[in-house]
Amino acid sequence: MDVTQQFDRRGDLGRLGAATAAVVVALAGALVGVALLKSPSVTASATANLPVPQPLATKAGITGSPGAGGVLAASTPESLEIPSIGVNARPLVELGRTPTGAMEVPGDARAAGWFTTNPTPGEPGAAVISGHVRYGHARAVFYRLRELRPGDPITVRRQDGTALVFTVYRTETHPSPNLPADVLAPNATTTPELRLTTSSSLFGGTADEADALVVSARLTPAD
Repeated sequence: MDVTQQFDRRGDLGRLGAATAAVVVALAGALVGVALLKSPSVTASATANLPVPQPLATKAGITGSPGAGGVLAASTPESLEIPSIGVNARPLVELGRTPTGAMEVPGDARAAGWFTTNPTPGEPGAAVISGHVRYGHARAVFYRLRELRPGDPITVRRQDGTALVFTVYRTETHPSPNLPADVLAPNATTTPELRLTTSSSLFGGTADEADALVVSARLTPAD
C-alpha cells in the first residue's frame, strides 16, 4: 500500500469517528431534552410533600388583638410606665385585702402594686394599680399622679410578653383615703380598663388637695 492510500484510509477513519461523535452528541442532547421536559412534574411531586409554611402562632391565651378592643386572658402585670410624669415602676408587687377588707398598700415609696382580686390589665373589667404619693416623708412613685390629663398614655407590660397602652380619660379626687367601693369593683366596666389610685394623702393632705386620687384609662385601639 502506497503513501496515498494510507492517507485516504486515515481520512475515512477520521470521517467515521467524527460521524460517530456527532451521533453521540445528538443522542445526549435528546436525552437532556427529555429530562428537562419531565423535570417540572418531578419538582411538583417533590415540593408537594414539603411542609407548608404556617403563620406565626398567636400568644397562648389571647383571644383578641391587644389595643383593638379584643379580650385578653389573664397575665400578671410586670411593669408600669407613664412617660409624662416619669414613672417606670418594675416589678409590680401583689396587693390583696387587709383583714378589714381594705386594699393593701405597697410597703415601699418606689413600689407600685396591682390589686390581685381584680382582673389583670387587658382582661374585661377594671384592673387596679396603686402606689403612694408620699411615704415616710419622701416623694413616692405616684407623687406626680395628679398631673395626668385625658389623652396621656400609660403602658403596662405583662408576663405573656404583651405591652398594653391605656389612654387616660378621667381623673377624680376623693376627700378620704378610703376609696369608694365602685372604684375597686372588678365589674365596674365590661371593657378592659385601668385604674391608678393613690393610697396616701396627697402632699400631706393640705386643705386644697384631696386625700385620694383615681385616674381611669381605657385600652387604646390599634392604629
